Amino acid sequence: MWATVFAFLIETLHMGLTLAIAQPFSEALEVVRLVYLPMVLGNCAGMAVFAFIVDNVINERNTALQRDRLQQELVEKEIRIRELEIGRLKKYSSDLEDTVQKLEIVIDEDSVRREAEKVMGTEFFQGLMTQLSTVKRHRTAQETPAQ
Repeated sequence: MWATVFAFLIETLHMGLTLAIAQPFSEALEVVRLVYLPMVLGNCAGMAVFAFIVDNVINERNTALQRDRLQQELVEKEIRIRELEIGRLKKYSSDLEDTVQKLEIVIDEDSVRREAEKVMGTEFFQGLMTQLSTVKRHRTAQETPAQ
């Protein structure tokens, strides 16, 4: 706003100087009368656009500073939360180790092997294995001509 008023005043001063310096005065007056309004409007419009751009750049910089401050604050809060979580996880981890030791979990390898054999003996698993070997053969056949 102020930049546009300043442009108007400077252009008016410029036209006044033109009238004061140019000779003959009647021709200078005619030229000023013809160009004053378009010159003032054009310069004021240009100054308004320029002022808008400058104002927008300033606002963007302020917004970026605020964003950076907020991001830094979020990082600090996240670090604090993670520190709290780590402390809590250490406590739960030691509690879990104590519980596991108390339960003395033992894996029976024979029963695991028997269950695995049951699963591998099903028709579904055999079908999957057949599909796998078909895909492998197909890929090998595709790679051979490319070499």
